Amino acid sequence: MALTKIEASNVSDDAVNIAQLGATGTPSATTFLRGDNTWTEVGGNTVFISKQTASDDASLAFTSGFSTIYHEYLFKIDNLKPASDTVALHFYLSNDAGSSYYTSEMYSISWYANRSPSASTNSDAIGATSWNSAYSFINWDQGNDAGTDWRAISELRLYRADVAEETAWQSISSQFEATNIFSLQLTAGSTSGAAEVVNAIKFQFASGNITSGDIRMYGVKAE
Repeated sequence: MALTKIEASNVSDDAVNIAQLGATGTPSATTFLRGDNTWTEVGGNTVFISKQTASDDASLAFTSGFSTIYHEYLFKIDNLKPASDTVALHFYLSNDAGSSYYTSEMYSISWYANRSPSASTNSDAIGATSWNSAYSFINWDQGNDAGTDWRAISELRLYRADVAEETAWQSISSQFEATNIFSLQLTAGSTSGAAEVVNAIKFQFASGNITSGDIRMYGVKAE
């Protein structure tokens, strides 16, 4: 006699294992089973890759985690403190997993806006630029907590790093500077003449070490 229906009360606990679910995707510690029977990574198409924590380092580099499954990379920079006061934070790109970094072909322009509560005034202007340079900017005027300086909170997005094309980027950084001025700094740029897959990035202040702080790397899948 063929069975056409099995009541839930007739199925023992733990009798159905993962392999028998018939779901698509790959079950793991970082995925969950959606309602459409698909194993999906937590966080949707944005995936945490790794974290670097500074401890009086000359630079922080990400030389792994780059993959063709990611069309975009997001770097969250939190409380990165320079040993020197009033310095710029640069980043460098590599096409050989960090064995070397570009010495030119990076082009970018920055813009900033300041607000002074004491004077109730605003100002904005073109900030630092890098033209056929070895690096681009996250921010270009960061204090190290001396006096009333505060650390910056920043984000960098890299686009098209996974294909042999020019890599583009955007960054945003906000901070309180000396004399209680709030600053917002924006940068946009691209490589030119370097149509290559980017697979490493290095963050470094213009002078002095990185005393403390974190950078987290995320990959964004194209869906």
